[in-house]
Amino acid sequence: PTGVGKTLIAETIAKKLNVPFAIADATVLTQSGYVGSDPSSILTKLLKNANMDIEKAQRGIVYIDEIDKLARKGENPSLTRDVGGESVQQELLKMLEGDMVEVPLGGGRKHPLENNVTMDTRNVLFIIGGSFEGLDKQVAARNNKKSIGFGSSSDKKVETEEDKLDIFKDVRHTDLIKFGMLPEFMGRV
Repeated sequence: PTGVGKTLIAETIAKKLNVPFAIADATVLTQSGYVGSDPSSILTKLLKNANMDIEKAQRGIVYIDEIDKLARKGENPSLTRDVGGESVQQELLKMLEGDMVEVPLGGGRKHPLENNVTMDTRNVLFIIGGSFEGLDKQVAARNNKKSIGFGSSSDKKVETEEDKLDIFKDVRHTDLIKFGMLPEFMGRV
């Protein structure tokens, strides 16, 4: 949930390991060619936090917050262009799988006339987080447990934050795919 210190934990790990660290908000990422930030801008932040030392940046940690906001909103693939959800997940795949990625030095959108560097992401640790609102109800339904509302069994209600966290312990990759994350994306994570 929001406010539990996800970012602080990732930042503390980076400090203890003495590696560069970058935080990215997935809600501002859009597909290349659209208004917003390219997913490659995440690596630009990491490179800047490594004082432009590519070798050091290639061993850094990136925390991508609000990843749940990139989820497909329905269970069926959309026929309309989704410039900030599935398409961003697709573009993040190359980074997450450990590949050579073109990174714009200016930090903006990729442009053919801009100076780019190639960065190897095989040794970059990507940590993703988000609140995944509604995922607890989905997991409870899969487990045939009633959650809050009419018809809930009294011994299996999800009433407290602690109860919600207990349900999150039973999250499977299939739950996240049903939530709207791409299967390929979940395979990399």
